Amino acid sequence: MEKPFRLRPYRTEDEDASIELWRRTWQQAYPSIDFTARVAWWRERWRNELVPKAAIVVAEGADELIGFVTIDGSGYLDQLVVRPDHWGSKVAEALVNEAKRL
Repeated sequence: MEKPFRLRPYRTEDEDASIELWRRTWQQAYPSIDFTARVAWWRERWRNELVPKAAIVVAEGADELIGFVTIDGSGYLDQLVVRPDHWGSKVAEALVNEAKRL
């Protein structure tokens, strides 16, 4: 059974959860790369490139972040991240559809 979730705009208080979600997800997808060592780089990119220049929509389920998508001003989908235990669910589809809508 699909767990309920909702989409909403990113808020600044989502930063830590977004960065940890990115790290965990990419670490699972690419286990040979040390993404923990890249967190400072990612946080800088997140703050300086994505947040000020992109629309960010998060997927939230049971009061926790389970995914996000970033779309820059030209409509380019830069990041699509879904927590591994939600891979294969409707979360990615909903985030992509929202990116298309934006």
